[in-house]
Amino acid sequence: LPTAGEEVRLANGQPLYGHQLDKDGNQIPPSYQPLMRVTSTSIDRAGNLWCANNWKPSLYVDVFTDGVANPGGDGVVIFVGVAEPIV
Repeated sequence: LPTAGEEVRLANGQPLYGHQLDKDGNQIPPSYQPLMRVTSTSIDRAGNLWCANNWKPSLYVDVFTDGVANPGGDGVVIFVGVAEPIV
């Protein structure tokens, strides 16, 4: 899924990884991969395709951020009107 050269941002406009640092204190580079591992999909009555997206650009950040384990990525990506509506 292309991002047209823009880094992935959250709904509030913040970059996906914000100002987080890796284990060596280096800035985590921006992510340009908005759709990484689709774990589930569903088509609604309007023909929108809903995808459960398991984001994992940086294992270190997702598992060790703030000393709290977070092994799973999460997110929902909606492709509006790309599928035949389910009746």
